[in-house]
Amino acid sequence: MSDYLLHELAGLGDWKQIEVLFRINAVKDVNLQDDEFEGQTPLHWAVRKGKLKCCKLLLEHHADVSIKMHQGWTVTHCAAENGHLEILRLLYDHFAPMFDRDDFNATPKDIARVYGHKDCYQFLDDVENGRTKRRSIEEKIEEKSLPLIISNEITNERPKTANPP
Repeated sequence: MSDYLLHELAGLGDWKQIEVLFRINAVKDVNLQDDEFEGQTPLHWAVRKGKLKCCKLLLEHHADVSIKMHQGWTVTHCAAENGHLEILRLLYDHFAPMFDRDDFNATPKDIARVYGHKDCYQFLDDVENGRTKRRSIEEKIEEKSLPLIISNEITNERPKTANPP
């Protein structure tokens, strides 16, 4: 297996193959940085390409939202550059650094402005000024951002069955 297969699959959005890799324990390091491509992790690739389902899957398997690429970019910078608002929200909900500055002193909000992504800029401005909040665990469960087994542990609820006791 290529050292960077997970990166490739994340960039392609092939979440089914990513699930297989995790299921067979073939992923040695979910946060491996690819030095040939600016130090990107698989999460950076998925974020840049707008692959929301892959982002969720990588986060479920403990992808680190704070790792910086070369020149100081976080996954939040990548989402802002490419106008991926829903991914920005997901990263925010997972406590990604929203205001880190890169090596050129630019924040993700600056990047969103430069690339003309008004919705991303507005979201980051709302976060910065306290006009938005993280989605609750219940909201994440409802939208299936958290796997059911984890959601039941967090809420201390028993799994719902067709024929309750």
